[in-house]
Amino acid sequence: MVRAGSGMALALCCLISVGAHYGKHSLSALGPELMSELGLNKRQFGLIFSAQELPGIVLPLYAGVIVGALQPHVAAVVLTSAVFVGQLLVTFAVQMQNYNMLLLGRIFFGLVDGALVVLQGFIIGKWFAAREPETVELFADRGKLGLSTAYGIMLLCSRLSSFIALGSPAMISSTCAGGLACALQFALVVCGVSLAAGLAIWWFFDGHTGSDWSGGGSIGSFFRIYNVEYVLLVSIWMLVSAAFFSFIHFAPTLFSQRYLFSAVDAGFISSLCLGLAALVSPFLGYLLDRVGHRPDVLIAGSLLMSVGMFRLLLPSGQTEIFIAVALLGSGFALAPVPLLSSVALVTNESNLAAALGIFKSCENLSMALAHYLAGLLVDVSGGYTWTLIFLKVLCLWAIACAYILRRYDRRLGGRLMVGKATTKTGPESCT
Repeated sequence: MVRAGSGMALALCCLISVGAHYGKHSLSALGPELMSELGLNKRQFGLIFSAQELPGIVLPLYAGVIVGALQPHVAAVVLTSAVFVGQLLVTFAVQMQNYNMLLLGRIFFGLVDGALVVLQGFIIGKWFAAREPETVELFADRGKLGLSTAYGIMLLCSRLSSFIALGSPAMISSTCAGGLACALQFALVVCGVSLAAGLAIWWFFDGHTGSDWSGGGSIGSFFRIYNVEYVLLVSIWMLVSAAFFSFIHFAPTLFSQRYLFSAVDAGFISSLCLGLAALVSPFLGYLLDRVGHRPDVLIAGSLLMSVGMFRLLLPSGQTEIFIAVALLGSGFALAPVPLLSSVALVTNESNLAAALGIFKSCENLSMALAHYLAGLLVDVSGGYTWTLIFLKVLCLWAIACAYILRRYDRRLGGRLMVGKATTKTGPESCT
């Protein structure tokens, strides 16, 4: 028997990844102190982040198997426990000045970060999509929140966790007598909150497991999820995420060197993109649940990003830069929610976790390649013009894929185009 309603399920689902997001990004803000404390050079500091990113390319593929084998409530406890252990290792490593232990702690983050995101998407997809008659009856209160709204709130929590993690550790370290140790201990507390949420999920779903929550529990499921819509959705996300996050990666340097902003202002302007994307997500999700038109939103988002890139290619003053950043942030904000909710709608529920795992792995792969190519273009050309052109081409490619998705979805009946306001209630409703 489920112990509470959709709001509690969503809150706990959002909390299980807060520790991973905060712990993963908190070391970025502590870089100068950490390198001074442990006597690290830039290569060694960079290796810390490579250690946590590389597992994310392959391991999310197996997240569906993990969820199916352990059941989601068990997986929540296992994964949040691993995050807590990873942060514990990082905290002890700094206190003991043990670089190898620090690397091991970051590897723990890389091992479970992608799997946690897949688990979140799986739980929300199963809880709020509710497409089969028995699932609708079991989750009778799901109407309080729609599928896209739930994904939007999940993304809001994730983005805000990362945003706070980039700003608060340095402040804590500078104001607390313990310095760097205090900042790392606070991160450990945040990871403890996520572990508590994982334990609460175990209690929340007590008596509500088994076949109702199976999904993607075998390697064979990876070969049963492919359909044209799914491939197009993955392609769009690979292109959009590669373009946006590659831009974010070099944006502070671009703004300070090309447009002569101060380092502080350049960092602030860059962060506006993420902040805007975070704030828009839940409202966009609510709108999609009501009116649908997910492929149209994806076309609009990719188009806004393309215009933003083009604006940066032109001679620009500070006002035009803010306009370009607003276009980029708004465009990216329109992508994740319709993509995640569409994946949940076009994928068979028994393979949902595997589909989300491949979705996450392809995202990490595309970003790894795009980051390298963007940096290579800057080094070869000595400027940012060709890099911006490269990222604009990715946005144009995403528009083409979204248009093909729209045409193909209409041939299948338009399930991605409809919302609650235009569909009948009941088991056949898409949202």
